[in-house]
Amino acid sequence: MAPLALILAAGSTIAGCSWFKGDYADAKCPVVAIPDDLAHVSHFQGQGTDFANLAVSARLSDLKGGCTFDKDGVTVDMTVSLVAQAGPAMTDRNADFAYFVAILDPNGAILAKKVFPAPIDFPTGQQRRGSVESITQRIPLADFHKAGNYRVEVGFQLSQEELNYNRGGH
Repeated sequence: MAPLALILAAGSTIAGCSWFKGDYADAKCPVVAIPDDLAHVSHFQGQGTDFANLAVSARLSDLKGGCTFDKDGVTVDMTVSLVAQAGPAMTDRNADFAYFVAILDPNGAILAKKVFPAPIDFPTGQQRRGSVESITQRIPLADFHKAGNYRVEVGFQLSQEELNYNRGGH
């Protein structure tokens, strides 16, 4: 098998969720997922992680995807919703988040990962904002039948402290 080269890209439009027919009809798309502990993030102001100190929180959800095959591999097109909510401690009307897209091999090892910025601005009077992120992943494969063994994960790029909070360590 040729070396596996991976291309990560975020696009402004989604190519669609179509399947190539014919020779590719029996191929399966890679699994796309948002790991539970990476699906949300909370930013706090001041000391502590109680609600009074919550500046902003955000959640990734509604991951949808499909793929197309060709003789050189598979292209996975996805959309994911990012929704942010202002908290009682918000002082700045802007929030900066970052999410990642990673490709995992059949053994769960990360083959490629890229982090994308996702700033959210809250106009005066608005407490909730969101965006739909469009993502395209290209996974070159010598055997497209193996595409279903791969996984594409999307999640917030968290600090260890944020990850511990999400895992109940707060």
